[in-house]
Amino acid sequence: MNNQLAMDLPDRAMLDRLRGRSLSGVEYEIAGIISRRSRSAPISMSDLAQATNLNTRSVQNIIRDLIMEHGLPIGSVSAADKPGYYWIADPQELTQAANSQIRRG
Repeated sequence: MNNQLAMDLPDRAMLDRLRGRSLSGVEYEIAGIISRRSRSAPISMSDLAQATNLNTRSVQNIIRDLIMEHGLPIGSVSAADKPGYYWIADPQELTQAANSQIRRG
């Protein structure tokens, strides 16, 4: 894992309390990296793959599980200049993320 990203990880207890269950090591790693990102500064799929030494398909599947199975507040932006994933910080961002997913189908 990239040393800069490792320093940005929240502690495991914080994420576990958030969902009331434990995440696997790689789920924790990816959630931790994304939790330090905002809608205005998302992390790209390729940066997540590089940071975790996984391929992009694996990262995509893990993010889907974090959202669908663990209910973590992860949003995505598809803007050409800054595509990526971010931690949803408030109800307005949650609404924006949900509307974006509906539009994408």
